Amino acid sequence: MNKQRQVIYAMRKEILSGKDQREEMLRLTREIAEAILEFHVDPKKDPEEWNYEGLHKEFLAQYGLDIGSIMPEDFGEYSAEEVHERLRDELERLYTEKESLVGSEQMRELERMILLQIIDSQWKDQLLNMDHLKEGIGLRGYAQRDPLIEYKKESFRLFEAMQDRIEEEVVRFLFLFQPVEEEEVEKWRRKKETKLSRPAARMPGRKGRKKRKKKR
Repeated sequence: MNKQRQVIYAMRKEILSGKDQREEMLRLTREIAEAILEFHVDPKKDPEEWNYEGLHKEFLAQYGLDIGSIMPEDFGEYSAEEVHERLRDELERLYTEKESLVGSEQMRELERMILLQIIDSQWKDQLLNMDHLKEGIGLRGYAQRDPLIEYKKESFRLFEAMQDRIEEEVVRFLFLFQPVEEEEVEKWRRKKETKLSRPAARMPGRKGRKKRKKKR
């Protein structure tokens, strides 16, 4: 637990120091994309075994990218390497495009904010998972396995799974969020101010209610 806590606190400290996270976000984007691509478009398999539908669904869910706009459904004459390269390049282009819409400074701030929020949320879940693991680990002894070794192995597995979730959720959010134009923000602000400035509707009090006569 202490080692895991040290890793998490070191991550938070680096983010809070204001370190630029752009290259890290692009690295994670490429790594996650590569894992998806290798699963659905395995260079070792025959192209007929490639799973276009699965690839399409995962890229849409993770990045909001409809690969149909840049990749024919039957993959055309592309090799596995070309499919990988085209989709990785498209993701980097989309990220750069989104950054240009919100501005580099705001994008860096957004990256840090989202990283911190997701790390904190996942770390809380991890602490709960570790508590549950600790409560149930004694049962492993009945199966003639050392509970301490089992606890270390299982907690390491949980920590790795948590790190994967952090990376996937951060990248997913950064790709799926939609920048709002200043005009839209201003419209929303004016609408809110108008609503707040209106006098509250008068609620009927006891005096305004007619008492029902009891039937005899």
